[in-house]
Amino acid sequence: MPDLSGFKDVGRDWMVKTPKVQGQHDHAAALVKSFFASASSAFAPLVSSPRAKWSVHLAHSTADGISDVSPDAITGFFFATATFANVNVAGDLTFGDREYLVNTVLGPASSSARYGLWEWADALEQPHLVPRETAFVMDAERLSNIVTAMANAVLVLEAPIAAPSQTTIARIEQARSVLQEQFRARLREDDHRRASAEAGEAFRVRDYRRVVKLLEAVEGLLTPAERDKLAYARRHL
Repeated sequence: MPDLSGFKDVGRDWMVKTPKVQGQHDHAAALVKSFFASASSAFAPLVSSPRAKWSVHLAHSTADGISDVSPDAITGFFFATATFANVNVAGDLTFGDREYLVNTVLGPASSSARYGLWEWADALEQPHLVPRETAFVMDAERLSNIVTAMANAVLVLEAPIAAPSQTTIARIEQARSVLQEQFRARLREDDHRRASAEAGEAFRVRDYRRVVKLLEAVEGLLTPAERDKLAYARRHL
């Protein structure tokens, strides 16, 4: 998964939910505790030197915004983070309640460049090192296995990440560009489908002004039949 800078806040109303019922609360608390325990153990070899750093942090969403919390006091969406750094690499291992997603983002300790662990693994031609199915992690054992696999991958890739070649960075950026374009294409196609469906309804009731407005917004994506429909609607304004 790409680095966390790609995530956007979509509004407080989305983030704040009715407080968790007791069973959900207990499950979230247990998972967060398991995450921190697994992370502390698995990443210990990476932060064993005197100059290394390790810290954990937990926050959750409330009606007043994001605030720090202990695992047993979680009531909303939570954001658990383990931050690590040694002389070679630095980054964050995260576990979030939106999709119960586990992710690692890191880069050279000597720079601010940060990429997803999976991006590094792909660019360094070792994709098998990093688990890919890391969303909706609702089980403590699966969570521990993913965290351990990510820690092991960081250990293996630590040296090339610490001093990445220009080729490696170029591969990551190129792969990102491809993914971003694919994402934008999916959004455009979603817009096209919605506009086409709504235009079809408007056409049936002879609301040609609405047909034109809807189809012109996605004119570059129209099928021949849709272009004919737009031309017809324009003639009947």
